[in-house]
Amino acid sequence: MNLPAPPSQPHPPLRILLISPFMSYRDRWGQYHEGAGDTFPAGIGAIAGYLESFGHPVALLEPDVVGMDRNDFIAFLRQGDYQLIGISVFTTNVVFAYETARLIREILPDTRILMGGSHPTIFPERTLSESPETDFIIAHEGEKPTLALVRALIAGTDLAEVPNLWYRDGDVIRASLHKGGWLNLDELPIFPYHKFDMSRYTPAPSLRRVLPTFNYMAQRGCPFLCSFCDTSTHGHKVRYRSVEKVLDDLQTLKEQFGIRGVIFEGSNFTINPNFIRRLCQGMLDRKLDLTWYCMGRADLDHDLLPLMKQAGMWAMSFGLESCNPETLQRMQKRLNVQQVKATMQVLSRLRVRTIGSFILGYPGETEKDILNTIEFAVELDLDVAVFFIPVPFPGTKLLRDVQELGGLKPDLQWQDYSAWLDHNHPIYINPLIGTRQVELYNYAFRRFYTRPGYIWKQLRQIRSANDVMRLLQGFKSVRTLIMKGFQALLPKRLMSN
Repeated sequence: MNLPAPPSQPHPPLRILLISPFMSYRDRWGQYHEGAGDTFPAGIGAIAGYLESFGHPVALLEPDVVGMDRNDFIAFLRQGDYQLIGISVFTTNVVFAYETARLIREILPDTRILMGGSHPTIFPERTLSESPETDFIIAHEGEKPTLALVRALIAGTDLAEVPNLWYRDGDVIRASLHKGGWLNLDELPIFPYHKFDMSRYTPAPSLRRVLPTFNYMAQRGCPFLCSFCDTSTHGHKVRYRSVEKVLDDLQTLKEQFGIRGVIFEGSNFTINPNFIRRLCQGMLDRKLDLTWYCMGRADLDHDLLPLMKQAGMWAMSFGLESCNPETLQRMQKRLNVQQVKATMQVLSRLRVRTIGSFILGYPGETEKDILNTIEFAVELDLDVAVFFIPVPFPGTKLLRDVQELGGLKPDLQWQDYSAWLDHNHPIYINPLIGTRQVELYNYAFRRFYTRPGYIWKQLRQIRSANDVMRLLQGFKSVRTLIMKGFQALLPKRLMSN
């Protein structure tokens, strides 16, 4: 992709701000808010770092993380007097993004407002129609298009040349003439961690063992077609940052920020065995001595795991979803129970903590299917299990399926997605199960977390005061669900099957 050339004559830089929407911490995390944690915002952070590498200063803000109320946020906007403000938008926060745009327009009437992220990537024209205060939409990855937009605004050149851009031309919404390609991740500078107050970013207890622990993006893209997921933002092609750049970045973070732990972002971090081997060996050769976490698939190469453990991996999480073959097929998961069991056994022998997520009540499932999956999670003896009710997000096959099969909430609004973590008011109810689906969901937490053997296992792993604090924070995030689980009375005939 060819970017617009830098202006030939010097122009003052734009005053740029990139933010997450103004919303409360509880709005973001729902019923998990007491035990939630925060990692640095990879999307707006990467774009900011990229813009600054080309000489465009950028301010960054997450209002809820820093504890801003409405008056604080207004004062911040007035003080900065920004000319371009970009908002990171997901379907789960789009109503807050719209309200944020309205507030910005009220306080800074001449500011240009840009939205990007997964939601506007799927609905660029609709987002502009629903948010009249918003001037621009950038779809897919934002780094190169945002740089092109900034250059075009400074130079006053044709916006139609900015790739992946939707914009207003009077009362008409237009799309740019060009589609941008995917970013080579080695083009990104190191994430601008220095722009954040480190003390406010403590990851969730299941993701960190030591502090400080930083999240780090080494991979983008997913080749799989899971029916409940949308991959349009980063595409299907898996791209890695080069091993040497990753190692250099980690070395810098350790020397400049004193990090002790890393969260490797990306849902398929282990998909390239050669990359993982070279990375782990490099971490050992450089004696980085970092404790790290990653996500992967349960069909990974088991020969990788001892080396990963040796290189500092302490925990790994997996989207396991279900134990029912028919459900896994409907999900297009390309995974089976035997693969899951084998991988969890290897990790248990290596004493690596295991985290599994499950979806209860997928279309076509019955109560018995849900109970089977709950018992499967128990049988695997995971360290953390997270259960969800299906959420049919835009852009997914799951949404198309439930629109055809039924169960979707009538008159569904974007506001309903804001409560996606509050499964007591679900967007989708499986017609074969009905409202019992919510009781089964609550029961899953009670069944998994109140087992004496599980509690004893967690207590035996305590090695420090930090471990105690992690366990307490983790308990806070699920205690409400556990208590609700005690109210879920299950038919004896199902419990006995």
